[in-house]
Amino acid sequence: MYSIETDLDYIDIPVQAKIYFLKNVSLDLGAQVGFLLNTKGKITNSQNNNGEEVEFKLTNTVDFGLNGVSSNKKNKITI
Repeated sequence: MYSIETDLDYIDIPVQAKIYFLKNVSLDLGAQVGFLLNTKGKITNSQNNNGEEVEFKLTNTVDFGLNGVSSNKKNKITI
């Protein structure tokens, strides 16, 4: 049996805006872009415990995501 460990390092750049619907209720919406910096992994054979370092070539170099959250502010505390 083989096992694969992956180590994909990204740097993420988020951009987010806060929109107030009421005085104390807001909605945060935005997007983020991630850039792949490192693609390392290790393949291990469980029968002889040999591990081989590998570099993944067919990975996405740019990742995109959307995010959002709503918040309610009461007495200077955001929930």
